[in-house]
Amino acid sequence: MAKITRLELLDGLKLAIQLETDLRRFYEAAIESEEIPANKELLEKILEEENKHRKLFQKRYEDLTGNKLLYLNVNKRRRLVELLSEPTAADKILEEAKENEKRSIEFYENASSLVPPGWLRQTFLELAEEERKHLELLTGEYRETEDLEVPDNGRPKKSEVHAA
Repeated sequence: MAKITRLELLDGLKLAIQLETDLRRFYEAAIESEEIPANKELLEKILEEENKHRKLFQKRYEDLTGNKLLYLNVNKRRRLVELLSEPTAADKILEEAKENEKRSIEFYENASSLVPPGWLRQTFLELAEEERKHLELLTGEYRETEDLEVPDNGRPKKSEVHAA
């Protein structure tokens, strides 16, 4: 694959829209696979923010081109980063989410140096920071196990124990 040394504004927007679409798909699948309610809430919060990012880029693209963006699937050879498409197992959600956030940080940092100075470059730098915050949330708030309420007999209630 040839190294990309410059991105035109519209190409940068397309790549960012594709990245955020991929993140949305990942988090939707992760939420479906997640069993711990607090983790679902955290993933839903991050999903909401990724949707805002995608909508921001999509609106800007549509404003610049005058065309409604109906379908976007950037050729994998043109992408600056490839995300994990969906979590493979519930116990891997955290690991894969953190890896995707790292990849998105890398994308925004690299792409910011490839687009012309201006709004998009600044937005890419800002979103790299937002993705860092997502990574911090995942690192600090994601629970590996659910905190079980322990009754007087010292054992978790059967209704609270999840099958392995």
